[in-house]
Amino acid sequence: MAEHFNLIAGVDRLKQARILCVGDVMLDHYVYGQVERVSPEAPIPILRVGHETRTPGGAGNVLRNLQALGAQTCFVSVIGNDAAGRELNRLIAEPGNVEPHILVEAGRVTTVKTRYIAANQQMLRADRESVAPLGPYVRGDFLRLIAQAIGEHEVVIVSDYAKGVMSDGIAAAIIAAAMEAGKPVVVDPKGTDYAAYRGASVLKPNRRELALATRMPVGTEREIVAAARALIAQGGFGAILVSLSEDGMILVEAAGAIHLLAAAAREVFDVSCRRHRRRQDRHRGDPCERAARGARRCRARHQQDAAAAARPRADRALAGARADGRLHQWLLRPPASRPCRLAGAGPRRLRPAGRRPQQR
Repeated sequence: MAEHFNLIAGVDRLKQARILCVGDVMLDHYVYGQVERVSPEAPIPILRVGHETRTPGGAGNVLRNLQALGAQTCFVSVIGNDAAGRELNRLIAEPGNVEPHILVEAGRVTTVKTRYIAANQQMLRADRESVAPLGPYVRGDFLRLIAQAIGEHEVVIVSDYAKGVMSDGIAAAIIAAAMEAGKPVVVDPKGTDYAAYRGASVLKPNRRELALATRMPVGTEREIVAAARALIAQGGFGAILVSLSEDGMILVEAAGAIHLLAAAAREVFDVSCRRHRRRQDRHRGDPCERAARGARRCRARHQQDAAAAARPRADRALAGARADGRLHQWLLRPPASRPCRLAGAGPRRLRPAGRRPQQR
C-alpha cells in the first residue's frame, strides 16, 4: 500500500540548505541527583542535587536538530527580559551555524521547564511560562523580520508550542507570506484546530493529534491514511507527515502518493545512566555484543532499584493489615479452614451476660 522511502539522501542535502525556523522557544532545565531519604515535613522524597544542565527546548530543540544535521539556519523567536531569556540567547548562539533574531518583550516570562531526575527516572516537572499573545509592537517587528528573511531561505519551519508566539493569527500570516514567496512551509502543530495552518506545505501531527483533529480511528495504516486524506481536504495542506513513535512515519501527499518511513528497533546503550556511563570507556571500541550486555545489566539494575523502592510501600500496607486485628487474619485464611456451622445444626444458644459456663 505504501512505498518505503529512504531518508539518507534527503538528510545529506540539508547541509546545503538555508532554513528559516520560527516558533516558541523555551529553556529546558534538568536537575539530576539522588534520593536517599523521605522528608520529615511531608511524605515526599528529598533530592540531593548532583548537577544541572540547560538546553534550548521547544522550537529551540528543532534548531538544535537542524544544527546537528549541518543546515544553515535563521532562528526567530520572542523571549522575556529575564535571566532565563539571557541564558537562551547565549545557548542558541553558541554552536555558531545559526543566525539568531530573538526579540525581547518587556513583561513577558521566558518559558522554563524544570525536570527533577533521580536514578534515571523523572520525579517532577515544574513549569514557569507565559502563554499570552505578543503585544502589538513586538508582533509588528516579529512579522516584519520574518517577511524580510523568507526570501533568503529555501524552507520555512513553524514550531508551535502554544506559548503565545504563534497565536492570534501569526502562524497564518507566516504561511501566507511564505506561499506568496513560493517557499514551502513545514508546520509542527499544537492543539486540535488546524485552521490556523491552512495552506501549509507539510503538517506533522503525531498519531494521537491526528485522531483528535479528525475524530477518526488511526489504529491501522489504512485508517491513518484515511484520516490524513480527510485532514488534507479540510485544511488544503500539501502533505501530512504522521509520526508513529517506534513504528516510524507515514507521509501522505495531496496528489495521492503514500510513503512509509519505517523505524528499526535497536537496543540502545543508555549513556544517561550513571553506572553505565562509568563503564562507557570500557565498552568503547568493543564489539556491539558487549555493549548490549552492558545495557541489559543496566536495565536489570534499574528494575531492582524500582523493586527496592516499592518494598517499603508493601511493608506499610502489610503493617496496616496486621493492625486491623483478627478480621484481616480471618479473611486471609483459606475458606476451607474458616470455622463454620454445618447445615441444619440449628441456632446457637446465647448464655446470659455474666454467667460462666458450668464445668463438667
